[in-house]
Amino acid sequence: MNWQRVAVGATVGLLALWAFRKRSPTNVVPGATYSKGVFIEFGLYADPAEELRRAGFDFVIIQTAVQKKSKEDFIWRNSGKLNNLIRRLNPPGVRPLGIWLWGWPIPSRYKEYVPHVEDVLENTPAAGYVLNIEAKAWSLKKFGPQLETVADDFITKLRAVTDKPLYVSSHGRADYAPLPWKALSRLDGGMPQAYDSKNQYGDPFIEKCIRSYQEKGFKTVWPTLGAVKTDAKRMEEQLGQLPPCVDALTWWTWTSIGRSDNRKIVTAGAGDPCPQHVA
Repeated sequence: MNWQRVAVGATVGLLALWAFRKRSPTNVVPGATYSKGVFIEFGLYADPAEELRRAGFDFVIIQTAVQKKSKEDFIWRNSGKLNNLIRRLNPPGVRPLGIWLWGWPIPSRYKEYVPHVEDVLENTPAAGYVLNIEAKAWSLKKFGPQLETVADDFITKLRAVTDKPLYVSSHGRADYAPLPWKALSRLDGGMPQAYDSKNQYGDPFIEKCIRSYQEKGFKTVWPTLGAVKTDAKRMEEQLGQLPPCVDALTWWTWTSIGRSDNRKIVTAGAGDPCPQHVA
């Protein structure tokens, strides 16, 4: 065995791992420019690896599943399919993108969702999982207070199968959405969907979204800005409303950022360091 070659290979591997951890949003350094991520939906047929890096993204959040009432409508990617996609997004010799996963569970079938999350987190290099909790599907007004018990059991079962970070993506203003927040705040972080394509809510809407999640008990909050049906000028305005001290910013979704004018805005967008850390 050529031990010198083995040592060189091990060194290269450790450097690659260090680079991934350094840029991963789970290791954001306070005071640094924010990490930038983007949600990727089903139906990604083109290979966007180079474009994602040109746009300055540090991590991607790949859709793994969508659950509906009918069992036959549980659409999902297993870990094997996800690893094939991840290899395309992170080819050898390029800056590695942090990998996160996301999916769309419903309360009536949450127990079926748990083994799926276990599979994709245990058998892929994903750093964590984002639960897309839609207001209509998880409404306390619709299901009553027992929904808190359902959500709490869901999170308990997820915690039992993984120790990786679990986040929730949901309504921009937590104080306006009748969701099971007591249970959801047990998760590691919240991602308010701060969409305002027509400037209906005024400035500082994004800051209000972040604060509403903090008031529900989330210590880590990464806002998600919308690119769907949003022109480049409005996207630029949204970036201008971004408050300081945001550890990570995400965009919904890559499909809409693929347009050249929108991509320029996302590429140019840069975060401000926290003022208390500026020398």
